[in-house]
Amino acid sequence: MKKLTLSEKQKLCDEWNEKYPIGTSVVVTDDFGEEHQTITRSEAELLGEHTPVIWTEWKPCYLLSRVRVT
Repeated sequence: MKKLTLSEKQKLCDEWNEKYPIGTSVVVTDDFGEEHQTITRSEAELLGEHTPVIWTEWKPCYLLSRVRVT
């Protein structure tokens, strides 16, 4: 898997935010492969300027790559 540059990571967040408003229904896949239905409570952002994340009702903050819209 190719390592993303900072600008590519920011682009992932920007594209998510253009498509999906806060309050979007999503499924989060946790570290054990279990899926959790929840909603977003923030825009996607870079955590620590390096990791694309989004804040949800289920867990405060989760990797954007583990979130999909339902």
